[in-house]
Amino acid sequence: MLKKIIVLSLSILLVSFSVSIVLKCAIGVGAWDAFSQTASGIINIKVGTFSMFMNISCVVAQMLIRKEIKITLILQVFLAVSLGVLINFFYYQLFEDWQTGSYLTTMIFFLIGNVSCAFGVGTVTAQNFISFPLEGLCMEIASKLKRPFGKIRQLADIITMIGVLILVLLFDGIMTIREGTVIGMIIFGPLLDLYMTYIKPIMIKKHIF
Repeated sequence: MLKKIIVLSLSILLVSFSVSIVLKCAIGVGAWDAFSQTASGIINIKVGTFSMFMNISCVVAQMLIRKEIKITLILQVFLAVSLGVLINFFYYQLFEDWQTGSYLTTMIFFLIGNVSCAFGVGTVTAQNFISFPLEGLCMEIASKLKRPFGKIRQLADIITMIGVLILVLLFDGIMTIREGTVIGMIIFGPLLDLYMTYIKPIMIKKHIF
């Protein structure tokens, strides 16, 4: 259990660090983070704080669907709060004055951020110990509706992307859907599958499961 907690903590640290890099690159982020970034700008709160509320709402939704509170859901709240706090720290303090430079340099940092984020998410998922709140909610909905998880997760991205467009049109929000969003959608899934294929056997061998 101690190994799981250590790996989980390091993975959360890596994911929040990576998300902050991608946000700083400002050439488009994933649909979920794009909605958080646009909405946080409109209501003038930190992006990590809004992301925290979004993730906690996913946990509450899971509780309502299950009609019970389980320890794994409590841990998801811990994960959501940790991610929000760390993203705020990295984005607003550590990277406050950081400039990525040219477009080429920005794209390189963007790709590094996506690769490392996929590694962190893949590590958490491979443990089969706790899931990220959005993925956990999508799994619950998929199970309830007897639909493939991938389809439900894709639908979540589509809904949040539409949400970004609505916020931009109605409230003059920042357009956070750009070429990076498309690139992320293309490479993140395959990277996640790749890491899952290689990380899980290593964790089993190291008795982390």
